Amino acid sequence: MDNNTNIETLSAKCRAALGWGELLSHLARLCHTSRGQGRALELPLLCDEAEVEGELELVAQARALHDQGDSPPFGSVSDLSQPLIRLRKKGALEAPDLIQVAETLEAGARLRNFLMERQELCPDLCRVATRIAPLWDVSGPIRDSFDDRGELSDEASPELSRLRRRTRELHDNLTRRMRTLMEEPSVQKWLQDKFYTQREDRYVLPVRADSSSRVEGIVHGSSASGQTIFVEPREVVTVNNQLKVAEMDVLREELRIYLQLSGYVREELAAVELNQELLEQLDLINARARLAQALKAGRPRVSHDGSVELLSARHPLMILSGAPVIPNDLRLEPGRGLIVTGPNAGGKTVCLKTTGLLALMLRAGMHLPAAPDSHMPLYPLVLTEIGDDQSLEQSLSTF
Repeated sequence: MDNNTNIETLSAKCRAALGWGELLSHLARLCHTSRGQGRALELPLLCDEAEVEGELELVAQARALHDQGDSPPFGSVSDLSQPLIRLRKKGALEAPDLIQVAETLEAGARLRNFLMERQELCPDLCRVATRIAPLWDVSGPIRDSFDDRGELSDEASPELSRLRRRTRELHDNLTRRMRTLMEEPSVQKWLQDKFYTQREDRYVLPVRADSSSRVEGIVHGSSASGQTIFVEPREVVTVNNQLKVAEMDVLREELRIYLQLSGYVREELAAVELNQELLEQLDLINARARLAQALKAGRPRVSHDGSVELLSARHPLMILSGAPVIPNDLRLEPGRGLIVTGPNAGGKTVCLKTTGLLALMLRAGMHLPAAPDSHMPLYPLVLTEIGDDQSLEQSLSTF
């Protein structure tokens, strides 16, 4: 039975009755990555005991790091799904996506190094982390190509540096010429205002509409009122043309660089995708460790004879809500049943819901809010039957 089938065996009715979705929402909020959050909300329920034990051990190792105040670094990890889809379609990534790729690769490398330096404390986590590829040959060139504002720097290529320098020189030349023209008596007296501006990426002067023919040049439109005509003086047409060509050359070189950097990512597409999956996996392990710490949970054992022994068990959602919780011990021998009786608001519903929720938590590889060495089987199916809506917070129940 695969994991997807396992999830389907948990009915919507049971999820709602036990508060499983609410618990997963708490878990998702403890994730650092959007992919980890999405996976937390659909956390699979495992049937294989070896898988469950493996997950419990990974959570235990992550919790050991937290318990000694050594939280794994998960900063700057982005969901690269959409950028990677574009790369598969031979498209080029733009600056924000390229920077996110570099940041995510760097974050993966940091986490890898962090866990490898603590191999004795978390050997299984380290084995997961060693599969993360640092890919400095991808993130390095991307980082070197952008400045602190996230824009391509002049140093992205020698040609880009030369072309941008040429563009700045032409721009400076144009602004000097425009200032000179505005001061010439033969031009100044026909201006609507003493300034120059741009229309259609061309430098122009604001000439009074009734004097447009007095300034030789190309008309590039008028103001909303129609009182001003924007004229590109004949004296600057050639330089304007040169600037336009230089700007197009810059754009072509920038596109070439984007294509080159995107090519570096495309060449390592499989490794980048694997990194994303491993970061997601480690994030989810870390979130379960943080949840275990918040619940003061213990690592459970899987019983093979069908027996249940939950010592000082507490309802996880009540703990997380800050409500007062009275621990319960529950023991059930193989082949035996259990009837829970008592007055209203005496804790019967809490006890039974706690048992059902902890059964799901065990299959999800979570530590349980119960004393260490508590144990229960891996139930392939959990069912509930409740007469009406329950409210543990308001002490209302008719279980």
